[in-house]
Amino acid sequence: MNDHGTPDEFMDLERLAGQSNYLRWSSDFKLIAQCKGVWSIIAGEEEILAKPNRSDYFESTVRTSDRLKSKEPAVEKPSDQQTPSDQSARIAEYRLDLDEYEDNERRARLAMMLIIYWTDPSIRGTLLQYDTPAAIWKVVKDQYQM
Repeated sequence: MNDHGTPDEFMDLERLAGQSNYLRWSSDFKLIAQCKGVWSIIAGEEEILAKPNRSDYFESTVRTSDRLKSKEPAVEKPSDQQTPSDQSARIAEYRLDLDEYEDNERRARLAMMLIIYWTDPSIRGTLLQYDTPAAIWKVVKDQYQM
């Protein structure tokens, strides 16, 4: 995991105060966000990933247990049979997807924190209602870009 530091390590960046400093602020902020590896999330170029659902990776196990609950006869189909290597592959795929999701989620939280931190407190309140960095960025851009 990369150490992204704290917002205070960029003391030169002036907080967004409004239209009067938006152009300079947005240019400087973009450089910081790129340095921290979160600009693609803020710009909406990288999607916020959904958390992987375990049952999507282990569907045949769920189907078997559903069949037991419904008291249907247990008829094994070739697609329901899992070898240990199939199961290991699904576990590995799930873990990789979960790791990717957790990294994406951490970077999205960092992106939101950076935008909110580097705006004037009088602006922050309106930004806290948005769920994604791209949504926050769009509001800031629409509101303050001249």
